[in-house]
Amino acid sequence: MRSKVFLASNILASIYCTVLSWSLVSLAILDSGRESIINTLGGFFETAFELVGMNLAIINYLFVLSILLLVHIGLVIVGCIVSWIAYAIKKDSVATVAAVIYLIGAICSPLCLIFGITISVLAFVGASNQRKLNKK
Repeated sequence: MRSKVFLASNILASIYCTVLSWSLVSLAILDSGRESIINTLGGFFETAFELVGMNLAIINYLFVLSILLLVHIGLVIVGCIVSWIAYAIKKDSVATVAAVIYLIGAICSPLCLIFGITISVLAFVGASNQRKLNKK
């Protein structure tokens, strides 16, 4: 048997990954094709600097936030893949690893903390349930 809570965590994480990936791809499509996403973000921050008159420290802070957001997206996608593998092979230890990856991804991006914590808690509970089901 498989844990239903872990399945719910996987489905929620898959929906979240789809939204994050779609956002990232839409940034790349809006890009001119020759520039990278980082250059697009750089242009955005340069425009914000000119319009609002922000100082350099705030621009650096925004760059750090954008890099952490990219790390968050990568960790959530990797966590989702590991989580589906854990669900398929019914391994509670791999499910716990996926939950830890989700938690680290949630910590990387405070903007998306509510989604990351929800998915992490569901994954930890699902891993615990899977451990109990494996012992039966």
